[in-house]
Amino acid sequence: MREQDKKLKEKFQQYSIVPPETVWYKIEQRLSSKQRGLFFFQEIQKINFIASMVGLLLVMWLSFDQISSDMPTQSFNSESADNAKQDNTITDKVSVSQIANSSGDKLLKKPIRKAERIFFEKDQNINTNLSDRNGENTITNGELIEKGIVALDHFPLSDLMKQEESWVNTKERGNVYVSPEISILGLQKVSNQDAQLNFPAIVNKKITKPQNQYYLEVFTGAEYISRKLEAKSSEYNDFAVNRNETEKFVSSIQGGVLIGVNFPSKWSIAAGLNYSNETYLFNAKLNSSRWKTALVAVDTLFSNPQNPEIVYKSIQYTETGVLNTKVYNSLHSIQMPIKIGYSFSIPKMRINLFVGLNTGYLFYTRGQVADLKGSSQNIQYAHENNPYKLGINMNATTGISFAYLLNSSLAITMEPQIQIPIIGYSESTYPLLEKQTRYGLRLGLRYGLR
Repeated sequence: MREQDKKLKEKFQQYSIVPPETVWYKIEQRLSSKQRGLFFFQEIQKINFIASMVGLLLVMWLSFDQISSDMPTQSFNSESADNAKQDNTITDKVSVSQIANSSGDKLLKKPIRKAERIFFEKDQNINTNLSDRNGENTITNGELIEKGIVALDHFPLSDLMKQEESWVNTKERGNVYVSPEISILGLQKVSNQDAQLNFPAIVNKKITKPQNQYYLEVFTGAEYISRKLEAKSSEYNDFAVNRNETEKFVSSIQGGVLIGVNFPSKWSIAAGLNYSNETYLFNAKLNSSRWKTALVAVDTLFSNPQNPEIVYKSIQYTETGVLNTKVYNSLHSIQMPIKIGYSFSIPKMRINLFVGLNTGYLFYTRGQVADLKGSSQNIQYAHENNPYKLGINMNATTGISFAYLLNSSLAITMEPQIQIPIIGYSESTYPLLEKQTRYGLRLGLRYGLR
């Protein structure tokens, strides 16, 4: 028996109270510190395994999506190679009357000249008409590449635009793609496939894709838990106490930071750290008609009496007195949330539906009696050597996030959410850590949205 328990037994004997032997048996059968620590680390291993599997699945999914989006098709490469071969044979036949050396030639960039040259080679009729109109003057392939193809005054872009429009209208259109080179030539809607096949000059040009959007969010918030506890008075006959208590409210003040990514597919993922300071207000009414002085195991207000890991307090009051107490408890939690969501937008607003996991590491202090009303306020504490306890829990989270865009990179966020418990463990039999649904609201400032 521990030294503290011996002192407690002497305290009982001082007031001529002899508790049943079953009470001492329960106290002596409490878990050793070694057993509690082993079970604590077993729970940590479970949580780490679940988090690792979730992270592995996310990495595999993101890697597959990236590989499939960046993989070029063989048809694009083969047909582009055929166009390159035709380029060397057809350009020797091109006839022009003037090498591009006029002021109009300065308006055309090198990729545009190449695109025009390839377009001429695709339509033999255009090449013939242009040659008849401007005379014969054959030049080599090297000179074409070095000096350009045509001058604007002899080969107006209006001719090209008419032919290009008729050609585009005969093609099946895929994803709409508009590049500066094609837009200047008059093509407003051309698929990626058609653009690469018919304009080899821009095949090697990197096509701009939608980029991932990274953001940093700082938030604060609160959670609410409401519940009621009732216990049979017969369970407390060993202490000559009848009780009926109701927990008025549980509040949690939070603050933290998130780092997230919005993907072009409208999916998003975010992870971060969150600090939570939870305060419990507990009202209890104790009355006794059998004992002038009662020793009350106050911690049984919070724990299962069948497993008495308790701190004893001596409360003195008159035989007919009624003692009302308010007990405040402080619990600190460091949480690691991770969530996956799907977004859609309306003007000036981005809405994100999400699900996730919230893993918390807890440390807390024992309850403190803050207000006493009775004939006496003499309270004696029997403190433990270590008043702090540890715990862990994991909650499933779901909710909806509203982000109001102030500008292209800054947004105000509001996020109502619900946390549903999955796993919970603590070193003590502290029932306020038991599995409970939590309702929360967070407000934050997000930077990095585009």
